[in-house]
Formats: sequence, C-alpha cells, structure tokens
Amino acid sequence: MKVNFGKSSHQIATLVILSQIGKMTVLGVCGGRVIALKDSEGSHVGVALFVTNSRRIEVILNFLDVYDVRRIRTDREGNEIVEAEFSMVYCDELESAVWKASCWE
Repeated sequence: MKVNFGKSSHQIATLVILSQIGKMTVLGVCGGRVIALKDSEGSHVGVALFVTNSRRIEVILNFLDVYDVRRIRTDREGNEIVEAEFSMVYCDELESAVWKASCWE
C-alpha cells in the first residue's frame, strides 16, 4: 500500500534526496534554493542546489542507485563548465560529497 499524503512521486523523490543530504547542509550550501531535475520523459532524476547565481550543485540519481554530484559554473556567455564531479556516491556519503562540492577557491 502506497501512502503519499497528497504529494506526487516527484515531490517525494525530491524530499528523499534532500533528507539524505541533510537539512542543515542544504541550508548551509544553498540557503534552500532547490529545484527538482527531470529528464526528457519527465521523470525525476535529481535536484539542483543553487549556490550562487552562476554556480549550482546537481545531485543526480543514476541507474545503479548511486548518486553523481557535480558543481557547475555558468560563465557570462552561458557556457556550462563542470568544475568538480563525484561519481558513485552512496546515500550515506551524499552529505559530505555535496559539502565538498560546494567549496571552491
């Protein structure tokens, strides 16, 4: 029996990913500026945490049930540059991977 308390499966998946990252880490990294990421078919694949207006962290659940964490910077021309990437991140390591991705020089 599936009980979702009035939330769609996309909202629940987003909430699960955010709870695995941790509330204080999400607030410390992006101040709560979070959107859900969807693929071309409309299924939920992850979340984007907006660190600044030119940098974001994408947490994407891949087909192996592990996460890929990327820090992406958008330059003035609109090009997206992957500055840091962590692959094969398990859910218990997700909080530290997101925190590491949010730190740059």
